[in-house]
Amino acid sequence: MLNGAKLRELYYRVMAEGARPLPPADLMYLVGETRSNQASVLDRAKEFSGPIGIIGYPDTEHFGYPGSNVWVSELIERDVSSERIALITGSFVEVNDKQIIHTLSEMRALARYAKAQQIRSVIVVAPRFHLLRAFMAGVHAVLEHYPELRLYPALGTPLDWSEASSHSQGTLTGIRADFLVEETMRIYAYHEQGNLPNPEDVLVYLDGCSAT
Repeated sequence: MLNGAKLRELYYRVMAEGARPLPPADLMYLVGETRSNQASVLDRAKEFSGPIGIIGYPDTEHFGYPGSNVWVSELIERDVSSERIALITGSFVEVNDKQIIHTLSEMRALARYAKAQQIRSVIVVAPRFHLLRAFMAGVHAVLEHYPELRLYPALGTPLDWSEASSHSQGTLTGIRADFLVEETMRIYAYHEQGNLPNPEDVLVYLDGCSAT
């Protein structure tokens, strides 16, 4: 059973870490977001001078996320050169006989890519309502595939909480403030399925990253 008190502690820890100035890292990874939320992560790329990782498929709009053809153009408009954009593939999974991309499959693809490229540190960027689950999924993937990898959470640029939006392959709609509740419910459900780590383990992981 997930420890709610530890989840709360982890939430505030991740938000605090995510609000700090960007640490030195080998790669910044922009977590896949719908069009209505994409500016939150794309805008943070302007603050980083190294490689920028994104979902590496050109046509994923029908999965809810703009494909790399859209995000590459958006990043170039933000003065990120195409040479700095890393297209990370391997994030498709089969769910109920349907091929999709979700946050954990993204993070697993990222961990495998980082290991293959001998990347040692990655900044993971997501909007505030998505960052906790994305980071927990990232730690889960890292502990599976590449325990030496250091992940650092970073908050995307602020979005209007009261604005109507869509999230999670475009299947979740409402104002963004509601997404915090939905995200919390998903954390409990995915943890129960074994697809997210214990909050205590993520806190230990964060302590290890801070010590190195």
